[in-house]
Amino acid sequence: DLHSFPTRRSSDLKTAVALCIQEKGIAAGGTISGCGTNTTDPNSGVPEFTPTKEVASASVSTAGVITATLGTNIGTGVDGLNIVWTPSIGETAVRWTTTSTVTQTAALQAITKNNGTGS
Repeated sequence: DLHSFPTRRSSDLKTAVALCIQEKGIAAGGTISGCGTNTTDPNSGVPEFTPTKEVASASVSTAGVITATLGTNIGTGVDGLNIVWTPSIGETAVRWTTTSTVTQTAALQAITKNNGTGS
């Protein structure tokens, strides 16, 4: 059940968006809609994200674009900055393009290594 799916990690949000796309039957190359965080209807879209020490907040647009705002006291060039995952529907999987406003080199390399820029 999509709406009881735990959303404690950003990867959980990616899975929830992918499940929403599948449940709505959106075909490869199709336009994603209705797969966002919906605070007024818990039976629609993607469940709310539970903040962690590292990720202060995360939201999902109706097009399934995930924006995570990083927490504080992580480090210079990381604190309060964003990571954005943008989905596109391939023939057999949802592909994610990752961008970030993080400027700290090692952190940005870790984000890219763990998420790629089109994985």
